[in-house]
Amino acid sequence: MRIGTIAVFLLPLMASAALAQSWQEYRYPDLGFSVSFPGEPKITDGTAKASDGAALTQKVFSFSGDSGDFRVTVADYSGSSIADDAAISQAADRLRGAGDVLVDVSARVNRNYGRELSIAGKDGKRLVAAIFFVDHRLYVLEGRVRADGASPDATRFQQSLNFLGGFGGFGQRGFRF
Repeated sequence: MRIGTIAVFLLPLMASAALAQSWQEYRYPDLGFSVSFPGEPKITDGTAKASDGAALTQKVFSFSGDSGDFRVTVADYSGSSIADDAAISQAADRLRGAGDVLVDVSARVNRNYGRELSIAGKDGKRLVAAIFFVDHRLYVLEGRVRADGASPDATRFQQSLNFLGGFGGFGQRGFRF
């Protein structure tokens, strides 16, 4: 009887530990950042148009699974006249339209300033996001999970962002403050 009771309590802990082990850091030195995903991200190339009309090339890193949907979009603003603060503000405005803003604060990763948001989405999910502009690139991280707060994965994703080397990092491993 005792062994059965112990097993009932240990199984969820073991399953939780196994899920935590599936998260892995992915490094993209050519784009100057690293981030952790709960599985191998899909990478797609695309284009977008900046508010000044400039064509932006972008790369999207995404993973969808049982724990949620996670995406990093990196847009190259080197051909645009839009400044860093304006690009961050425009991206934040777009995300704010997804639902009710719960948190919207200034943030810093390494020596780089940006914004972090938490939004109760109109789709019934919780969106946790981070937006940074580094070396003429806009980085937008979006983690969408169930709105009941049962999963800390969106925050884990958001907080895993690091900028590497000459992109504001301190050596190969930066820190948050």
